[in-house]
Amino acid sequence: LHNRLRLVADTAAGITNSVVLSGQYDSRDEIFDPHRGAFYQTAAEVAGGPLLGDNDLYRLTAEARWFVALGGEFVLALRAMGGRLIPYGRTKKAPYYEQFSLGGRNYLRGYPDRSLGPDTVPGTAAGRYGPAIVNANIELRGAYVLGRVAPVGFLDCGQITSGAVDLLLRRLEFGAGAGIRVRTPIGPIRLDWGKRLKSPPPGDWGRLYFGILHAF
Repeated sequence: LHNRLRLVADTAAGITNSVVLSGQYDSRDEIFDPHRGAFYQTAAEVAGGPLLGDNDLYRLTAEARWFVALGGEFVLALRAMGGRLIPYGRTKKAPYYEQFSLGGRNYLRGYPDRSLGPDTVPGTAAGRYGPAIVNANIELRGAYVLGRVAPVGFLDCGQITSGAVDLLLRRLEFGAGAGIRVRTPIGPIRLDWGKRLKSPPPGDWGRLYFGILHAF
């Protein structure tokens, strides 16, 4: 769920040594284009301490996806995920390249990549980050016309915060839109148009996104 950011040496540098314990459960009928079933994933990561390195961190993440066949090849797809980064020991604040980011074609359509969060990288245009993430998505996937092209409508929401209290103050951001899916032997190819719903800036007509496979 997190992005490790590579930064120039004079902005931020450090080595993170970690151990990750993770688990998954997958009952989807298909991996690339599911119609029913669920997928659950959780992970706990410990960095630093006896593992050495420059950063002492705990990271907890969880994700759930559900797929409901509605009949006529229509599918309701839902995803919810969250994560928390907790520094300890020598680390008072997690470095930027270990924090969470949000926005873009896979998580919050209508918003630029790395556009949400309380922290920035000083002296760069690398975006915004934070130690806690919440994200949820819902898609209504239509039937493939002639077995090839299907319409999709979606609603995304999420936020990057400093913690639970900050989330209550910042509120969630929302994006919505529509797109098409083209069935191919390697999975669906997608084209989405997403629009920011909460306080869009003047002249914001939305954003186009191209990708291979569904967003989730």
